[in-house]
Amino acid sequence: MQKDTDSKFMLQNHVKNYETLASSNDKLAAIFEANGKDVSLSPSAILFNLDSESTGTLPLDLIEYRITDARTASDDGYLGAINYVFPGDPDLFTNEDLFAPKFGQGKSHATRDSYEGLVKFQIQQGLSRLSTNPRFG
Repeated sequence: MQKDTDSKFMLQNHVKNYETLASSNDKLAAIFEANGKDVSLSPSAILFNLDSESTGTLPLDLIEYRITDARTASDDGYLGAINYVFPGDPDLFTNEDLFAPKFGQGKSHATRDSYEGLVKFQIQQGLSRLSTNPRFG
């Protein structure tokens, strides 16, 4: 297992995996499921063409917890991805919720140990997380 300079253990390519495959036009992006600040130094998606050949990477904005699924990007490059919090993932838990300061705590977040939200991204030079409310419930 690798350590970064702050001695935080890196999970990428060790415990978690590339669980999400998103498509946009003639490209596929494999998105690693753990992309938070304590588990990834530089989150990115691996790009493939439609012949399954790797064509590079695409930077991804930091996002805590797991990315578990995504939809096909719209013609203008927007896509939604499921951001899932599972209590059995203590290595991914953080008290730094990226959305609560702007949108408040969701109703389900206050009563459940696990919850999910739909996070909106836009594909440009990278996968940029948009500041829209992802909360369910």
